Amino acid sequence: MNYAIIFAGGIGRRMYTSNVPKQFIEVSGKPILIHTILNFEIHKEIDGICVICVEGWKERLRKMIEKEGIQKVRWIVEGAQTGQQSIYFGLKAVYESSRRPDQDIVLINDGVRPFVTQNIITENLACVRRFGSSVTVCPVPETIVEVDEENEIQHIPIRSRCYLSKAPQGFWLKEIMEAHQKAQAEQRFDCTNSAELMRRYGHHLYVVYDTDQNIKITTPKDMIIMKGILDEKNPKA
Repeated sequence: MNYAIIFAGGIGRRMYTSNVPKQFIEVSGKPILIHTILNFEIHKEIDGICVICVEGWKERLRKMIEKEGIQKVRWIVEGAQTGQQSIYFGLKAVYESSRRPDQDIVLINDGVRPFVTQNIITENLACVRRFGSSVTVCPVPETIVEVDEENEIQHIPIRSRCYLSKAPQGFWLKEIMEAHQKAQAEQRFDCTNSAELMRRYGHHLYVVYDTDQNIKITTPKDMIIMKGILDEKNPKA
């Protein structure tokens, strides 16, 4: 079985909205989160979806899902204090329903990353089957520098070998769950994404190459870009 965990448990302070979490802001007639869920809903290899929802919005999300006729969302769980802990809660819900977690794949995606393509989902699943992991990346557009505490540049990596880490990220369900359980036992909740957590516990990571169109909606500028992309894909008559 192949599952998607969609993390939508954050508030989105950089969006500067006072009462609506960014994942529920409507763009082109649908909340950003619904745009994201639909990408996994229509993929023929995805069997079930778990959405990690910000506190107080579960019932509204259920109504949005019903309105769109979405069928694959099997779990809606509330988030925790950190993203890492929130993803653990989502994984726990999926894991407890799994019959063969050693053979099940889970793809983890941001709720505000609405342009994940069908091809990228397929490639992530194939990468996990072949290598045991998948991390979606795209090339960096400019040179990266590493700076120390005194604001002095210490290292300039070769740009052709640098990539932006994106989502989805994929793993065998049993392995990602075991990594989270180790982190829970050690009370370490500081990983910013699942790839970082898996690397901490000794797993090898392999990449799937994507384009820069797979953006994460974080700031008001990203909203403008999102609407522009949607308008280009769905031009009005």
